[in-house]
Amino acid sequence: MIERLHYIAAHEIPDAVRQKMLDAVRDVYNDDTAHEFADEMDNGFPYEYVVLVDTAADIVVGLGAMMKSGLDFDIWELAWGLVRAEYRGRGMGRRLNDERIDIIRWYGGKKILCVTKMIWHLSRNGFHIACTFANGDNLMVCEL
Repeated sequence: MIERLHYIAAHEIPDAVRQKMLDAVRDVYNDDTAHEFADEMDNGFPYEYVVLVDTAADIVVGLGAMMKSGLDFDIWELAWGLVRAEYRGRGMGRRLNDERIDIIRWYGGKKILCVTKMIWHLSRNGFHIACTFANGDNLMVCEL
């Protein structure tokens, strides 16, 4: 069974879950990225976290972060969307995005921004490309 957890701030995350989150980042990316993720958690980034846990395997299968944007009170940003390779193709990425979007709607968010190269990943959730940067990243926007 895949359970969804939601943490409003990094300091709310139990140590055991935090370690499993870091393990997932390390497994999907590498040690350097896991250190970057830990630094952001430790240094007060104003992220909320959605975590998908396989309760039978006792591992984090996916996680994503989101935060209110500094642009306006009803604009949000997505960050750190990842799913372990062995769980891809099973709807985990879509669920992770759906869960974050539902939470943002609950807060009264009207627009979501995300910078990514993976446009298909967000276009299925109603995001569109607002602009493409010189490095190939896309600013994607979802109007709620």
